[in-house]
Amino acid sequence: MREAVISIISFCVFYFSNFVFLSGLGALMKPEGDPFINSYLNPVYSGIAALAAIIIVCTCIVVKKLNEVLKELKNESKTVGNKTDEGNTDE
Repeated sequence: MREAVISIISFCVFYFSNFVFLSGLGALMKPEGDPFINSYLNPVYSGIAALAAIIIVCTCIVVKKLNEVLKELKNESKTVGNKTDEGNTDE
């Protein structure tokens, strides 16, 4: 659920910021452009926002899984360390 909320929020942030910044940048680069022709750039803005949201969510998921793996490895190393200590006391 947390990843879905992060995805929605990051998509909205990137979507609106792309319209504000990239459309302004496009207007500066080609000020005499026809508004109808310039409207073809709107799917590009939404695509950039969607890719940014996907990258953010995938990164969150990978970091969460890596933290779980590190926690398991630490638990395993503690368990192995205790077993070797018990083996040394029997001698």
